[in-house]
Amino acid sequence: MNHRSHAFLALLAAAANEAIRTGRCDPLAPNRDPLGARTSALFDATLGSIPLRVCMSDWRSDETRFAVVAWPTREVDQWVEAFGANELAGDVTAIGYLIRAGTGRLRLSDPFEPTVFMRRDRVLLMKSLPAPDDAADPFQLYPRYLSYAAAA
Repeated sequence: MNHRSHAFLALLAAAANEAIRTGRCDPLAPNRDPLGARTSALFDATLGSIPLRVCMSDWRSDETRFAVVAWPTREVDQWVEAFGANELAGDVTAIGYLIRAGTGRLRLSDPFEPTVFMRRDRVLLMKSLPAPDDAADPFQLYPRYLSYAAAA
C-alpha cells in the first residue's frame, strides 16, 4: 500500500471511530431524502498527537461523507467541505465516505483511489503513522489486510 492510501485510511478511520464513539454518527440512522438539503457537523478529534478538524455529513444512500483535516488552519471551517481546498484547510486533507454494507458492516471508501492532499513537509510523518490497533479502531474501518503492509 502506498503512503497516500495509508494516510487517507488512517485519517478517515480516526474521524469515523471518534464520530461513532461520541454519538455524532449513528450507523443505524435512516438515510436522508437525497433531494433535501444536506446537513453536516463539524467537530475536533485527534490522531495520536495530531489535531484534526472533521466535517461529517448526514446519511444518504447508505453513505456519509467525511472531510478530515490534520493540522488545520484558522480558516479551516470555511474550506473543510471544499474539494481541492488543500492548504487553505490545513496541512493534510482527506475526503472519503463511510459506507454501510447490506450486511450491516461499515467500511471506508476505496483506499486505492484516495482523495488526499499532503504538504510536502508532512508526507514523512503521515507515512510513518502506525496502522490503528483494535483499541483505536474498534469497528475495524482500517482494513486489517492492509495493516501489515503499513507496518512494514
